[in-house]
Amino acid sequence: MANGQGVNLFDASRSKFYHSNFVNNTVQVNHGFGSNCAWDDGYPSGGNYWSDYWGADEKSGPYQNETGSDGISDEPYNAGDRHPLMSFYRVTPVYPTAVFSYSPGDPIAKHAPKVFNASGSVCQNGTITAPTKLKSI
Repeated sequence: MANGQGVNLFDASRSKFYHSNFVNNTVQVNHGFGSNCAWDDGYPSGGNYWSDYWGADEKSGPYQNETGSDGISDEPYNAGDRHPLMSFYRVTPVYPTAVFSYSPGDPIAKHAPKVFNASGSVCQNGTITAPTKLKSI
């Protein structure tokens, strides 16, 4: 963000960049020798947000020829992004939910520490969480 160069590639073939936000860089991308990179993840996943790109979003679909906007520009970005995003890419974290219960008639169980180990939990997005231990007293 706000750098001389957003990405400076030198001999970086077969790299893939997508869901990035390139904002207010003097040069968004500097393609070096032999750089043959992909700048999007296809449709409908999309590419990157480029602050110096002012494309229109009046169409949708993989070929941007269907009626209605979809948050992806109708024209590619000049760095090779076939599906540039019209706004910042935002990631919403998904956390596992732990539910604790106790028997209301058992005062010892009610006040005893509860330990939850989420080391093997899988979030909704399919990623495995880092080992986590929560203690409730």
